[in-house]
Amino acid sequence: MRETDGRCRAATTTLNESQTAMQLLSDTQAPGGRAAERLLDVRAEPILERLTRMSARLLEAPMALVLTSDGTRVHLRSALGLGESAAEREAPLEGSPWRFVLARSEPLVVRDARAHPLAASSLAAAGIGVAAYLAVPLRTAAGETPGSLCVCDRVPRAWAERDVELLRELTRAALTELELRAGDAAAAPAAAQPAYRAIFEACSEALLAIGRDGRILEANPAAAALLGFARDELPGMAARAVHVDPRDRERFVQALEAAGSVRGFETRLRARDGRELASLLYGALGDGAGVHEVTCVLPSAEAGGVATGRPTAHDALTELPSRNVFLEHMRRLLERRRYRPDYHIAVLVLDLDRFAQVNETLGRAAGDKVLLTVAQRLSSSVRPEDTVARLGNDKFGVLLGDISSVGAVCGVADRIQFAIGQPLRLEGRELRPSASIGIALSSDGYGSVNEFLRSAETAVAEAKASGRAQYVIGRPETA
Repeated sequence: MRETDGRCRAATTTLNESQTAMQLLSDTQAPGGRAAERLLDVRAEPILERLTRMSARLLEAPMALVLTSDGTRVHLRSALGLGESAAEREAPLEGSPWRFVLARSEPLVVRDARAHPLAASSLAAAGIGVAAYLAVPLRTAAGETPGSLCVCDRVPRAWAERDVELLRELTRAALTELELRAGDAAAAPAAAQPAYRAIFEACSEALLAIGRDGRILEANPAAAALLGFARDELPGMAARAVHVDPRDRERFVQALEAAGSVRGFETRLRARDGRELASLLYGALGDGAGVHEVTCVLPSAEAGGVATGRPTAHDALTELPSRNVFLEHMRRLLERRRYRPDYHIAVLVLDLDRFAQVNETLGRAAGDKVLLTVAQRLSSSVRPEDTVARLGNDKFGVLLGDISSVGAVCGVADRIQFAIGQPLRLEGRELRPSASIGIALSSDGYGSVNEFLRSAETAVAEAKASGRAQYVIGRPETA
């Protein structure tokens, strides 16, 4: 699963302790108006329910809801994940735990509601258990704002700028469909479209609807443009055909069917002209009309979006992630640890023993074969969610997230050394590669990504000095 660390900027607002209730409520929205009321009276519930469900799935959040207000009362139009006591369909605006959500005309980003006394007491009083939320207003073409879409988490969360833009796209498309349904007779054909048709067409991100047989049912205009196909060329094509490595498609489907949604799956897609597109996939299972899944394709920031040839995010020889990507993944997991102190991480740095002798005696081609073999053995020794990267010439990195104990990390190191040490035939000779491993643990309280990695690199040097083919756990004071 892969999300950007960019913070929400521009027109977003983050609650902090310096904001008073008067400041929060000074920009409270005026009632949406008759047009807005009419809009939400036209068979809106099915569309709003799909909006909350898709928002929760794509942002991997436990709660989502759509709220409207007439200026005196709050109306809960759709909700997912709220307890019965919190899911009252109508309540006075004054004293409502959601009054802050409806109080802004622009996206409201709350990373930690507990850090704001007013928000914390309000949400706690309702027994909702919300620690973070992201709210985006529902805005009509006429500029009215009849309500808000809100996605919530039960733990503090650093919402990404892409999360805000995704909710904006979803709300914009949902309002477009509602306006079509509320239109005059001339709009009847459009209003008869399946629910969320407007979202699929209007979304500026690339979307693919895929059937149970793994074939593309339809691509929106953005997807066709990204991949370089005419829209009528993609339906019927196997989804795996647009992957550079078809095995990525299989892994993506397995993760999607296991969890119901996938966020930030790294892969490379091939455009019609042969270009390789470093991409992130966001997927959610469909709920009808033969659609098994809806997948959103976003260009990978690390690879600079569209790549010509091998993306810079990956090593050209082994196709493993590069050092920069490895560091980015470390930053992301350390950020998660800030809000989940019980979430532990380990970094393993591997340095191949006597690798220079292979190059000198057997040649560079033989050395490349050793590196490829080690990369494959490394990848097969860890979990699919762990990161394996090539950090340098004969140096590799492994990033383990959500580890249970130091013993579990040592078990991974033992498994890696066993796998790497299996016989390998090169130029008629049998070689037994080995690697020294340095380990750093997040429980030792490293202050930065660089300090964390440096500790593992110092430890691997100690392992080599101690006789090679072993591992050493580093400490902050030795970094």
